[in-house]
Amino acid sequence: PVIMRLLLRRRWQMLKANALEIHLNAAQEVVMPEGDRDFMWQANIKSIIATSQVPIVVKEVGNGFIREDLQSLQQLGVQFVDVGGRGGTNFATIENARRSGHDFAYLQDWGQTTVESLLEARGLGLAMLATGGVRSPLDVVKALRLGAHAVGMSGLVLHHLIQTGYEATLAYFQNFLHQLRQLYALLGVTNWQELQEAPIVLSADLEHYRQARGLPGI
Repeated sequence: PVIMRLLLRRRWQMLKANALEIHLNAAQEVVMPEGDRDFMWQANIKSIIATSQVPIVVKEVGNGFIREDLQSLQQLGVQFVDVGGRGGTNFATIENARRSGHDFAYLQDWGQTTVESLLEARGLGLAMLATGGVRSPLDVVKALRLGAHAVGMSGLVLHHLIQTGYEATLAYFQNFLHQLRQLYALLGVTNWQELQEAPIVLSADLEHYRQARGLPGI
């Protein structure tokens, strides 16, 4: 841990980083043929937070979070969480494709979706970043309405960049942001705080999930 903290401090200074993101990827490591099975992430995160000079963001990589995990992270001092929910890039699925027998295919739906993860986080007071399966301006608005403080995407950006090039991708996302503002106008809101008061109805499946998990209402 001491060596790790020294290395991290050197990286912060070199990059002049304003945050550090730590990935939790237990499912990926289990499925990965050469994966690391020594899950010491709680002790490592606590140690890093104690000496960090920048905010720490904890992120999943395709499986989301349940409330109990989020509460455990809070107890370690974590304030920022990137849900990395099921619905986008799933690294357990990627690693299973590398296995000769593809014998972990049944884990392709393991974990919580981005929306389910945001429901799990309601009322905890964490700063939530929504990633995983975000593909449209409406997805962004829904995530923000469910309490996300920021929304991110990578797959959509990379696919556009590969298929259409930089200039076309830039134009696409400029229009993406314009449509996002238009959706705010349709809802009669001008900022995140006002959006939190916008009426919302969960689908029957999501409402069933919320009740089954005993989660707060929205």
